[in-house]
Order: sequence, then C-alpha cells, then structure tokens
Amino acid sequence: MSSASIGLLGSFFPSHLRFKHHIQSAIYAGAFAGMCSYDIVSSVYDLMLMSIIGAALYTALRDVLIGIGGKLGAIAFVSVASVILTKAMMF
Repeated sequence: MSSASIGLLGSFFPSHLRFKHHIQSAIYAGAFAGMCSYDIVSSVYDLMLMSIIGAALYTALRDVLIGIGGKLGAIAFVSVASVILTKAMMF
C-alpha cells in the first residue's frame, strides 16, 4: 500500500519536456528501495547512502535498457544490497 501511495503521489508531479518522466520514475524507484526492513536501514546515514547510490545508478542508467521491465526494481535492489555490503564490511 505504501509503495502504491508513493507512486500515486509521484504521478501528480508535473512532467517537464526536459526531464520526460524521470521524476516520477525516480520517485517510484525510491519507493521500491524504501520497502526494505528497519534492520537493514536503521539510521539516517544508511538511508542517505542508499539514496545516493540509487540516484547515481538511476542517472547512469536512465537512457539504458529502455523498454526492458524491472529496471527500477533492479536499481532499488542494487542500492539496498550496496548498503548491506558496506555495513557488513565495516563490522
């Protein structure tokens, strides 16, 4: 329900010709990444790291894999997995 609500709210953002639908897609990718457990993202720093990694991946891949399903979920998965690996390497 929460992911669907975020996706619905994100759909109301105005779409500029320069950005196409990238704003809505980035919001929805963030909603996918935000569905992880509190055990994984337990601080604001983890959330910021996950957001930075996700934004960098989305920016790098926005014109790649066009028309192939699962790109937003894959970006969310890699950003969350990167936070998990970073935390595991630190401890």
